[in-house]
Amino acid sequence: MSTPTATLTWTRDFIVVDGGLLAAQALQSIEESTARWVVIRRSDTPAHLYAFTVDELLQHPALVAARERGAPLDVPLQRLLDLHEEDSSTPAANPDDPPPIDRSWRPVADAPSVDRYVAVAADGGPIAVGGADVERERRPRSARARPPALPAAVGAAAPLDDARPQADGDDEPAEDEGTAPVRYPSIETDAPPAPGAKLAFTVDLLRKETTHTQGGALAIAGLAPDWKTLELTVVLACPRIRFDGEGRGKVTIRRNAASTPAQIKGRVAAGARPGETITVAATFFDGTRFCGAAARSFTVAAKDALPAAPAAAVAAAPQPERTRGTIVAEPGVRGPDLTVRISTDEDAKNKLTWQVETVRFDGLPPKLRATAKLDSDTRSEATELFAEFAQLERGQHRNRIEGFGDRLWQRAPQMFRDVYWALWDHYRRRLTIQFISDEPYLPWELMRPARADDSEVHPPLALKHAVARWIERWDGYMRNQLPGGAVFTIAPKYATASRRLPRAQTEAQMLIERFGAQRVEGTRGDVTALLQSAPAAPVAVLHFAGHGVFAPGASTESIIKLEDGALAASEVGRPEVRLGKACRTLVFFNACEVGATGSIFGEVGGWGDAFLGRQFGGFIAPLWSVDDEDASVVATELLEGIVERREPIGEVLRAVREKHGDVSPTFYSYLYYGDVTAHLAA
Repeated sequence: MSTPTATLTWTRDFIVVDGGLLAAQALQSIEESTARWVVIRRSDTPAHLYAFTVDELLQHPALVAARERGAPLDVPLQRLLDLHEEDSSTPAANPDDPPPIDRSWRPVADAPSVDRYVAVAADGGPIAVGGADVERERRPRSARARPPALPAAVGAAAPLDDARPQADGDDEPAEDEGTAPVRYPSIETDAPPAPGAKLAFTVDLLRKETTHTQGGALAIAGLAPDWKTLELTVVLACPRIRFDGEGRGKVTIRRNAASTPAQIKGRVAAGARPGETITVAATFFDGTRFCGAAARSFTVAAKDALPAAPAAAVAAAPQPERTRGTIVAEPGVRGPDLTVRISTDEDAKNKLTWQVETVRFDGLPPKLRATAKLDSDTRSEATELFAEFAQLERGQHRNRIEGFGDRLWQRAPQMFRDVYWALWDHYRRRLTIQFISDEPYLPWELMRPARADDSEVHPPLALKHAVARWIERWDGYMRNQLPGGAVFTIAPKYATASRRLPRAQTEAQMLIERFGAQRVEGTRGDVTALLQSAPAAPVAVLHFAGHGVFAPGASTESIIKLEDGALAASEVGRPEVRLGKACRTLVFFNACEVGATGSIFGEVGGWGDAFLGRQFGGFIAPLWSVDDEDASVVATELLEGIVERREPIGEVLRAVREKHGDVSPTFYSYLYYGDVTAHLAA
C-alpha cells in the first residue's frame, strides 16, 4: 500500500555520488565532504537515487562488515551496499506536491533511503533531499569520528589538509567564489627527468595561472549553490615515461580553498636522450566525461646530473604550441558509457595510443591503455582500407561496409576489443561511446565488433550504439547541452541547370514548414554575414544543402559552392567567425560530394576542425557522396529527433542509420563531431 505523504522538509545540504565508483574512492569523497546527506546515483540505472545521511552510510552494515574483515574496498559502492531498485528513494518532480511513497511493490525494503524523497530537475538530476527526518535548518555538526583508514585507491589524492601550504601563489580568495570557480592546470615534478629516473608528479588545478603548463583555464558549469568540493580524474601520459597505476589520480577542487592535487609516480625510460624534450599530457575526466587536457614539456637531464630539486627548479623546456579551449567540467551531466582517446605518436605516425575511460567493474581488462601499430601511417592506412568505397552500389553496400568494419576492428588494440565485450556483457544495452582523437583519417565508428571465436558479431558501432567524435585540440570546447533557438537553412539557387539541386530546395522548404526554419540566401555575402554575427536570438541549427568539393591534400581549402562563388573551410576558421561562440550552433552539411573517398577520406575533418575551433556545438556531414532522396530523409528524421523531441544527437543519428541502413550507403555516411549525449535545450 502507499504511505501518505508526511509533512516534509527539504534540504540542499548533500553531495551526489556515482554508485559505480569504487567504494574506496567514493567513501573518500564522502568522508571529506562537510555535507550532511549523500545521494547515490546508480551508474547502470541513473533514475534510481538513494538518500542517506552521511553517518547512516558510514555505519551501513555491509561497509562495517567489510572493514571488520579487512576486505579491500575495490568494488563499486552500489554493489558493496547491495542497492536494488526496491531500496530507492521516491523521485519528486514537484517538491511542493510529491507523490505518496509506494511500498506496495517493495514490502520488505528496509533501507533508510526508502522513506525519503529526492527532488529532481527536468534532466533527472537531484536538487534536494526531502523527508520527515530532514532538518529544516542546518545545525553545526560535531566532528565525525573517522573510520579506520581505507585501502589506498590507485592514484588517490593526498588526504585533505586545510593547513596545506598554498602552492604557486595559490592564495585564499578575499571573497566567496560562488558557483563559477576558475582553476588553472599545473603539472610539476620533484626532479628533472633523467634516463631511468623515478619521478613524482603533482597535478593540480590552481586559482592562479602558471607559465609552465599549457591548457587554458578550467571552467565549471552547473554547480549547486552550496557546493563544497568537486573531484576530477586525471590521467598522465608520456611516451618516454611509464607511470604507476596507468598514470591515474584525483584532483579535488575545494570551494574558496586550495585544491587537493593528484600525486602520480613514474619512471623515465632508460633510452631517453639527455637534451631531448618530452611532453607530459594530463587528461581530465568528470566521471567518464572528457573535460579537456593540459600539457607541460621538460628537457631531459643527464643521468645522475642533479639531485632531487624543487618543482620550480626543474629545467624549463619550450612549451608545446597548443591552441586549446578551456577545460570544462559540467557536474551533474551524465557521461558516456565509454570515452576512447586515440592519439598518434610524435615519433611514429603509424603508432596509436588508445586510452579508455569507463566505470570500473569486474571483467574489465586490468589496464585500460594500449598501443596499436598500423602497417603505415594513418592516412595511407585509410587510403588502402577505403579504396573500395569509391563506388558503393545501392542495395549491395552493406557487406562491403561490414567488411571494412571487420578490418578496422582488427586494427584496434586487443585492450579495446576486450573492453567492448566486457561492457556489452555487463550492460546488455545500447552504449554511448565518445571518441576523442587527433587522428582524422580512420572512421573507428564503423568498426564491426566480433568475439575472438566469432560466436557473436555485432553490426558496426555506428548502427549498434550512439557514437560521436571530437578533435582533441579543441577539447575544452565540447559541451553537453547546446542552447535552443532557431533553425537556419542555406540552399543556394544555382544559376546553371547542371548545378541546380531541386532536392535541396525542397529540403529547405520542408525545414521552413516543419521546424519554422529561417532561410538565408545562398550568397557569399549573406552566409559570411551570418557566420560573423552574434545574433540577439540564438541559432540552434545551421543547415546547408548544396554542392561541396574536397581539395585533395588540403582539407582547409575544401569548399561549399554558393550562388556567387565558394566558401572554404579555412574561411570558417578565421577569428571573425563569431556565431559558434555566441550560440554554440550545431552545423549540418547535407551536401553532395562534401564527403570523400580514397586518399582524401579523412579530409572531412577540415570542416569539422574549422567549426569546432570557432566553438560551434557540433558538426554533422557525410563521409562520401550521398543520394539526393536519401539525404532528405536524413534531414527530416534528424531534425525531428534533435529539434522536436530534444533527443541526444548521437542517438538520433544512430537510429536513422539503423532504420535505413539496408536501403543505401547514404545512411552509413554521416559523421558526427560533438558530445555523444549532447542535446538541444528547450
